[in-house]
Amino acid sequence: MKDFEEGIHLYIEGDFHAATDAFERVLGYYPEDRAAKRFIEKKSKRLLLIDVTTDWDGVDAITNK
Repeated sequence: MKDFEEGIHLYIEGDFHAATDAFERVLGYYPEDRAAKRFIEKKSKRLLLIDVTTDWDGVDAITNK
């Protein structure tokens, strides 16, 4: 679980590249880990595409459906 905890910490810190790497390591051990998959597919990769400001507080507000 060390990699998952690291991924969460990196995600909150706004380091989405490193967070994605950590979650991918989790999937190497537990390929069906739904939480790690969700962070990779829905959060980290999407946040890499938008401009996250320097005052990122770790909260990902969904503004559309």
